[in-house]
Amino acid sequence: MFPADKLVTFWSLNLEIISPNKSGHWIKRYQRDRKNKKILVWTFKAADPKPTAPCIIEIHRVYNTSEGRKALDDDNFIAGCKGIRDTVSSLLVPGLAPGRADSNHGLSFVYQQSKGEKTAINIFFWSV
Repeated sequence: MFPADKLVTFWSLNLEIISPNKSGHWIKRYQRDRKNKKILVWTFKAADPKPTAPCIIEIHRVYNTSEGRKALDDDNFIAGCKGIRDTVSSLLVPGLAPGRADSNHGLSFVYQQSKGEKTAINIFFWSV
């Protein structure tokens, strides 16, 4: 989608994105979001090179149909990525209130889904 020379770094993570339409107990969603946040924070701490703002962040969900996964609607996919978006934004733009770092601080988000052999969330950081 973007030129290869603009790619700063790339993470392939085992994060879980669930449609917001799926019902369940609130504690399950809280635990899932907390686990995703912990994985993202540790990945950011270990990243070399570390991404910086301003940048374009592509969240790419790869799903495996043999594992019972399927594509989410565009709006459900974007809503399901909200916790990931907030965590990545707060790592790139620290010091703001939770959920505020993603509002126009040089961060742009792109969302993609595709079938693959292994379920994963790939996060690409592109320089502007």
